[in-house]
Amino acid sequence: MSKIDKALDSLEKAVAKERELAAKEAKAVKKAVKKAKKDARSQYKSKRARVKKERKSAEKSVRKTRKRIEKALGDEKDRLEKEYEKAKKEAAAKKPAAKKPAAKKPAAKTPAAKKPASGKRTTAGTAARKPASGGATRAKPTARETHAAEMLAFIRKNPGSSVAEVAKAQGVSAGTLYPVARDLLDAGKVKKVGSKYSVAR
Repeated sequence: MSKIDKALDSLEKAVAKERELAAKEAKAVKKAVKKAKKDARSQYKSKRARVKKERKSAEKSVRKTRKRIEKALGDEKDRLEKEYEKAKKEAAAKKPAAKKPAAKKPAAKTPAAKKPASGKRTTAGTAARKPASGGATRAKPTARETHAAEMLAFIRKNPGSSVAEVAKAQGVSAGTLYPVARDLLDAGKVKKVGSKYSVAR
């Protein structure tokens, strides 16, 4: 065998060996990838199962906590209702009984003044019945009567005025003069058109 043939033979063996190694390497890579996928899938399943288990445990814990809270609220409600009923009964027991109105005593009769023998009234009795000033005393007008007189005078000078305008002029609230305005209307002293007042003719 010549050197060239030997070289070609060696080259073919080398190429075959390289192909064999490449095939083994590809097979090893494929196997490694397959194993990695399997491991990853296994880890995913394991993590998923763990998360699912933890979620169920958390949901169970939440349900238990909710039941405890509801029970505590129910117990507190019952306690408050019992205390309320107890306080209600105690208040009813402490409430004094309604007193009957006292019977009115008949007013004592004052002895009638005796007339003098001559049939004339005594000077003292006559003097007692006469006012000290010699005439009838006049009662002081009420605030409502004063407002009525002032309102009537204002409307007479300013026909078509509203209650608010009169109140502003008098320095009082409109609520104070509304009843006064009704009194003047009922008495026929003023007339009303809409919200405006004028003196009745």
